[in-house]
Amino acid sequence: MVSFVDIPEALTQGETVAEAMEAAKDALLTAFDFYFEDNELIPLPSPLNSHDHFIEVPLSVASKVLLLNAFLQSEITQQELARRIGNPNVVNPK
Repeated sequence: MVSFVDIPEALTQGETVAEAMEAAKDALLTAFDFYFEDNELIPLPSPLNSHDHFIEVPLSVASKVLLLNAFLQSEITQQELARRIGNPNVVNPK
């Protein structure tokens, strides 16, 4: 069984360690998609313990996590962000 302390909804398993690691990466990326869709802060990883395994996510996904978290913590609207970067057309206003 594979679980993530910081992302409890990401659960999976594999018959071998290699399969479990690959399934863990898929589960983590899928969980991130739900956070992105719901515009929710994504918890950053806690320090690893000796029995933990590191799951490497693509740089593009890690960047998106940090960008989403920074945007949500800034408490500005999508419209305000678009105005600040000089783009008056907001694709997905909420």
